Amino acid sequence: MSGGFPLNKVLVCITPQANGKRLIDKGHEISLHISAELHILHVEQNNSVFYTDESAQMLDNLFRYGSERGGVVHAVCAQDPFAAIKRFIKDEGITDVVLGESPDKSSCISERLYTVMPHVCLHVQYKSLSVNI
Repeated sequence: MSGGFPLNKVLVCITPQANGKRLIDKGHEISLHISAELHILHVEQNNSVFYTDESAQMLDNLFRYGSERGGVVHAVCAQDPFAAIKRFIKDEGITDVVLGESPDKSSCISERLYTVMPHVCLHVQYKSLSVNI
């Protein structure tokens, strides 16, 4: 153990989208492979708990699915999702992060994380392939 944290912790960042299960599955697979804790995080922007009933239901399903896969589920509200994710990684001692492909290339969270936290292993899940950074 280092700094009071278990050696490995995997974080899966999700949004209320269908690819969330695929991201959780990848995080679960990595956590088994490296004997890590699994954490699932959703950051809701602008203090709105859920945009629509449909997204609320999707998140509920993803939270339930993540728990069934052994994950600890977290949801936070933040004006800046990147800052919230970065803070969570630091506070929880996260070693690996699973992210989906960002639809907005100008605010690509994986590239920003790699720049400020190069010690964290990023697993970016694109629609058709997986890339480890």
